[in-house]
Amino acid sequence: MPDVLLINVNFYGVPELQEPVGIEQLAGIMRAAGHTVELCDPTIDGDSLDVTVERILRGPPARVVGIGAFTDQAVTLRWVSEVASRLRAAGWEGHIIAGGYGATVRFRDYLAEIPALDAVVLGGGELTFPELTARVTAGRDLEGVLGLARRAGADVAWTRPRRVTDLDRLPPPARDLLKARRAKYGPRTMAYILAGNGCPFQCTYCSIKSYLAFHDGPVYCKKSARVIADEMEAIVTGLDVTNFTLLDDNFVVLDAEGIARLRGLRDEIRRRGLKVKLLVMTRPDSITAEVLDILKEMGTESIFIGVEAVHADDLAVYNRKGSQRVDSALELLQEKGFGLDLYSARRCRVGFIGFNPMSSLDTLEANVRFFARHRVPPKTLFQRVRIHRNTELRDIVAREGLLRHDPEQHMDYSEDVYRFKHPEVGVIYDLCQRLLREHYGMRNRVRRVEKCIALGGDDYPDISLAGCARAIDERVVGFLGELVAAARASAAAAAGAAADVPAALEACYRRAAADIAAYYDRERLEAKVSALERRLKADGRYMEADFHL
Repeated sequence: MPDVLLINVNFYGVPELQEPVGIEQLAGIMRAAGHTVELCDPTIDGDSLDVTVERILRGPPARVVGIGAFTDQAVTLRWVSEVASRLRAAGWEGHIIAGGYGATVRFRDYLAEIPALDAVVLGGGELTFPELTARVTAGRDLEGVLGLARRAGADVAWTRPRRVTDLDRLPPPARDLLKARRAKYGPRTMAYILAGNGCPFQCTYCSIKSYLAFHDGPVYCKKSARVIADEMEAIVTGLDVTNFTLLDDNFVVLDAEGIARLRGLRDEIRRRGLKVKLLVMTRPDSITAEVLDILKEMGTESIFIGVEAVHADDLAVYNRKGSQRVDSALELLQEKGFGLDLYSARRCRVGFIGFNPMSSLDTLEANVRFFARHRVPPKTLFQRVRIHRNTELRDIVAREGLLRHDPEQHMDYSEDVYRFKHPEVGVIYDLCQRLLREHYGMRNRVRRVEKCIALGGDDYPDISLAGCARAIDERVVGFLGELVAAARASAAAAAGAAADVPAALEACYRRAAADIAAYYDRERLEAKVSALERRLKADGRYMEADFHL
């Protein structure tokens, strides 16, 4: 009988390559403390909730079941509830615990809505979960365990968690689930390194602050270059995996310590002879020629840069201090070989939040100009900001009277959603989502086929999709520009009277949809893509899972 079973519950219904390194890190800590640990991750094979629960019940019952809730979405709470409730219904008598970011920031909801749970571990759990398990296996109660939330009659009692701020002290993650991914997907599999946690910045929408509010100590902690390289080397030599994402929202910090850490990691990678491909995340104000040279020298193939906004009004709403120099940062990235284009060998991926409750025609127009100027793929252009609980942005939106409650319409988001201050922006947002829903699926199929072909190192020369995804993206960006122009023209034509903006925008949508459909017919995309999908599947090379490099 294992002491602990740790479960990843992201039941999206399709395989995902994102390694749940959080529960792997916890497993490494638990094993170092002498506990036996098993891990369960249905996303490797795309298993349903039913299949996962049946698989768990066929195995020996663990003394403690830990269910990781990575997000604060309502759907994650439902998944945790289903797993815990079915285990209890089948007679499972051990402790069932929820943990992770989502369960921490919503611990009262989890305990109120999931009777099968015994407790919620708050924070990272690096110190709390081993102590909890030791007490359970020894038959002792949990009274006095720090970092635990439990029911106390009709209320909930909780204690502040302790936090490991010296990340170098942690044992390396147990890579059971990466090993399983490597067996299924081959050497292209992506490994994830917890290079740092927390954030020193103060964006109004960010939920990291509310999560860190449960802890004492610094808001930003990071692993040393030596320890990051140790983990990489163990994975490269043990699993022959060379693709890595460095999980640190701001891996590049422009101070003496941050630059020294970058140089140190480059030197460690070189000294050990590691041939790796890295994805790192940073901000526009962290981009310099020196930083990009170091990143290239250490093997960085992809940079995610959190731009988020470009218009002054949006930057003020988000309290973004680093995006004012985004144009020069993107130009420098391209000079150094990190292209924004879909087909660049080294990619720069742009994080962006195109819509917020205070968005206006001016801010949307600035967004369109930015995306068109730099030829940025438009997926994030149509993203609306999420309103997390206990954030400054939620308070701002509430003061504006725009906050509302609609869990049925937005069941995959936090329940706090909003109206747009300018009604025409709401109409534009809805039409953009409609266009993506009805016409953008073909673009995503094109890109998946192109990636699968590229990973095979050869081509199917008789069927070409060259430039099709880019052509679709340009049409979609242009559509938003046309919507903004139509809204302005309609309002101007009304000359103070009530403008029929929705009708003008609907007409604009019909024109754009017809144009995209005509392009698909002209290029015979359905026939081409379907033929390639069939051939790739027959060759065993079609991958439904997401991948970055």
